[in-house]
Amino acid sequence: MKKFIYSLFPAVMAFLLLQGCYKDLGNYEYQVINGIEISNFPPPETSNAISVMTGLITVEPTLRDSLGLITAENEDRYNYLWYTFGSKIDTMSTTRQLVDQPVGLPLGTHKIYYRVTEKSTSVFKDTSFYVRISTTISDGFLVLNDISGKTRVDMLSWYDNTFNHITDVVGSPLPDNPFKIVLNMNIIWPRLNLQRAAIHVLTKSGSVKLDPDLAYKADDPGYNATWDFVPGTAPSNFIADNLISYQTQSYNAMVSQGNLYIYGSMNTMLYRRWNFPANFRDKKQFTASSQCVTANGARYLIFDEDNKSLYSITTTGAACDALTFTNSPPLTPVTNMEKDLVFMGATQNMAAQGLTLTYYVLLKDASNDYWILRMLPGAGSAAWTQEYWHKIGSKGTGAKDIDKATVFATGGQYNHSLYYAVEGKVYKYNIPDDNWFEVLDKTPEKVTYMDFNNYNAAVTGDAYTLYKSITVATVNDAGRGSLAVYDIYSDDTKWTVRTHPTNDQPMEWTSANYNFGKIVSVCWKPNYAW
Repeated sequence: MKKFIYSLFPAVMAFLLLQGCYKDLGNYEYQVINGIEISNFPPPETSNAISVMTGLITVEPTLRDSLGLITAENEDRYNYLWYTFGSKIDTMSTTRQLVDQPVGLPLGTHKIYYRVTEKSTSVFKDTSFYVRISTTISDGFLVLNDISGKTRVDMLSWYDNTFNHITDVVGSPLPDNPFKIVLNMNIIWPRLNLQRAAIHVLTKSGSVKLDPDLAYKADDPGYNATWDFVPGTAPSNFIADNLISYQTQSYNAMVSQGNLYIYGSMNTMLYRRWNFPANFRDKKQFTASSQCVTANGARYLIFDEDNKSLYSITTTGAACDALTFTNSPPLTPVTNMEKDLVFMGATQNMAAQGLTLTYYVLLKDASNDYWILRMLPGAGSAAWTQEYWHKIGSKGTGAKDIDKATVFATGGQYNHSLYYAVEGKVYKYNIPDDNWFEVLDKTPEKVTYMDFNNYNAAVTGDAYTLYKSITVATVNDAGRGSLAVYDIYSDDTKWTVRTHPTNDQPMEWTSANYNFGKIVSVCWKPNYAW
């Protein structure tokens, strides 16, 4: 039987090949499927998202098939569907074009899909674009004011290609004695459809959150920072002394009453939460300084106030790790340093600008001499490198009046410097050569805040971000505040007020024209966070 099958197979193949040689004499009519072309349509990239502030959108695509232009007269050959897709498909419209169509989407960037389907064949064509839902308070600087102990949040809102001052943007009372406002990109809001960001307002009377609309509801426990703890672990009378949020990471750090908390080290009911304190070393708990810092959101530097020691902790750690160094021996031991911490700072990850992660530690010994340590972290849990360690003034002119400084800052593209403010003057201390230079004089006003803020270049059209400019706040004797963004320079050049490139306006808001109080903290609110 097998022999018969094998011998038959060549004959069958030969017959089939011969059939391919005959001329096709049939009379056939072929139906061309109408290919649909869509033009005059928004680009599909998120960078080209349509900005929608009115809640209405108009998109009028041009449609063409093999029979010609599709118009109102012949559009019934097709079905049309505009929709969004989140946890489910939400239909926006079934018309050929959108004209003043209500969007009905929350703040943020969303993808809208468009499908055109031929009724007779069910052949369809898909495309999509992005919209960016904005309001007048979607983007801008949030300015935290201390007005005789009372807390007020103002906003320099970016819309219509300019900054607009909104006084008391929250509009409801907040706890007294404020000291910091910070964007936390990774807080979960179950009451707000799982939106992932919040604005934290830290005060000496309590720690609260603002939602995407900058609202605060005192009677809702979800607006209190204690809600973000694993149930039952929040300390009584909780007040945060510091919250450190790195915007591109899922983990943050917070210090309260000498305890260090890592956000994200435990999942509870699918939500990240603050967990138990992590300020332990060799199973012994120590008092953590509130000046905890990170350069990349994955590794934090902590100072042990009890033993005058430096440790690090990763975002998944339950306890602190000893620092190891590539230097052999290191320039200085970092345990039992017998010095008090004055300031700790970090330059954030800016590899695109050719900069490395950098940590700074300013210490003071019993003789009131100041010491500076600059370190580079290794990747992951690898060893650190100590770049500089010396007593300030031991090699050069030192740092003028640093013992009187009240505000410090590090960062920017020139990460060899420590900046500090004394009354109304700002000095740059150059770490490698141990010399100082005055970069700003706002006398008789006094500096109350200074930091490198990342105001969103994608929104404002300004290519300068946190690595090229610094934000400084001052206050006059009447308690009125001023705010400005300054360009910084590599050499000993005084800072100048930055001119915004898209509207040619100086980025300065003075007490003569704006009703700020004493500005104690500033953060940028980006629409993309929500």
